[in-house]
This record gives sequence, structure tokens and C-alpha cells, in this order.
Amino acid sequence: MFLSLIGIVAFVKQKPKMQLAYAILLLLTSITQFSVSCVCLSISKEKIEHITKEFWTREDLDAPYDCVHDAEIRFNCCGYDEFDQRRNDSNDEAAWIIERKWCEWVVDECKSTDLHQFSNNATNVFSDTLYSTKSNIEVLPCPTCKEALCDQLRNIANIVGGVGLSLSFVEIFTSILFYRYWKERGRYPTQDIHGVND
Repeated sequence: MFLSLIGIVAFVKQKPKMQLAYAILLLLTSITQFSVSCVCLSISKEKIEHITKEFWTREDLDAPYDCVHDAEIRFNCCGYDEFDQRRNDSNDEAAWIIERKWCEWVVDECKSTDLHQFSNNATNVFSDTLYSTKSNIEVLPCPTCKEALCDQLRNIANIVGGVGLSLSFVEIFTSILFYRYWKERGRYPTQDIHGVND
């Protein structure tokens, strides 16, 4: 926005030095945007997995795990991968049993309990869950969230990279038009700096 204002003022007021500043800033912006777009489009699968794993681990440190729950509901999954403690049926810690039950009650693909019962008697259900044994824990039927999160991040990176790449080409094309404008007027940037008065 600021760069566009510089360009408008420079050409409306016929300010050669401002025009030169606009051209340089536009070129630098297009180069930066082109570089960022290439990074977004070329990001590796391993890097995406690393980013999503770091996000999940950070959000999974303390209850109530709001971001984790939002992701699980949105993508119909439970736990980041097969090593997530939510899917570890040998872990009888109360916090992780509750998380497993949360997936079963709330996530559509994982449901094994009547959601109506959960919403009407949540306190008693959670209390009972705390004292449930490992023998009552069944294998979760829903998928993990890893693939869904990675696919989502890949799509976002592709969109950002594609849009940025398109805009960078437009900006480069604008820079070329600016150069031709200066050439046709017989005003080169070096002449404006050293000998042209506004």
C-alpha cells in the first residue's frame, strides 16, 4: 500500500527522484516476494512434518488443549500420530484416558459413546473415566491428525507461493514498463540523480 502511494505521487507530480525510489523499492519487493514464493512452493514433506509436530507438541503441553481439540474436531482425527499418548492404550494416566474418551465422545470418526449422554452427564462420565481400567479402553477407530495437518499446511504453502509468484511477475513487468518509460523520455536514473532538478 505504501509503495503504491509512492508510485502514484511520483508519477502524478512528475518527481524523477521519487520515481527512481519507487522503481528500486518495487524491484526489491518483487525479488523478495519471488524468493519467499519459491520457498513456499519447494518446502519438503519432512519440513512440513517437523513444523506440524512442533506446533502439536507445544500445544499439547498443558490442559485444556484447546488448539489440539479444535484440530481434532476439524479434521476428524485423534492424536498427532500413532505414538501420541491419546492412542497409547497402555497409558493409564487419568489425563490421557480423559483425552481418549474426549475423542470418542466428540470426534465424529472416533465416537463410541452416545454424545447425548456425554453432554447431559459430562461430570459423572469424566469422574467414572478417572477410575476406568485399561481393559475398558478400545483401539480408536479414527485416523491420526498428522496427514490432515500436513496436507492443510501444504495447501496453504502452495496457495501463498502461487499468489506471491504471480504478484512478483506482475511487479517485474511493472519495473520493465517503468524502464521503458524512462528510456522513451530520455531520462535514465543516473541522469536524474546527478543533473535533473525537480
